[in-house]
Amino acid sequence: MEARTSIDALKKVFCEGRTWKRIEIEAKWEEYEGMTPAVD
Repeated sequence: MEARTSIDALKKVFCEGRTWKRIEIEAKWEEYEGMTPAVD
């Protein structure tokens, strides 16, 4: 629950959308980090 609350808070803080999108990309990076090389 604590973790969820933190993420929810981040969403509100980064409601800009652009910043949130960057965080989303970082999260995906972790998934792709070991799968395939990312394209710059």
